[in-house]
Amino acid sequence: MEFVEFKLRAPKARQVYLVGEFNAWKDGTMPLLKSPGGLWAIAVPLPPGRYHYRYIVDGQGLVDPQNPKTDDVGGEKTSVKEVP
Repeated sequence: MEFVEFKLRAPKARQVYLVGEFNAWKDGTMPLLKSPGGLWAIAVPLPPGRYHYRYIVDGQGLVDPQNPKTDDVGGEKTSVKEVP
């Protein structure tokens, strides 16, 4: 299992959370930490596999703008992270 980093540039955001298959899509359980430059980040231990995820930015769902891989899960657009 390796730590996989998720990053989002959102300098004006007050709160950013990561949700996905790895935390049963539970909002509020995986907060990202903000750096002084407005980059939010979190490192998550994940075994190899394919994972759907989204960011929750100030209460609004957002796909990863830096990741072109997306999919539809339950009618919602999600980002896809592949861990080798």
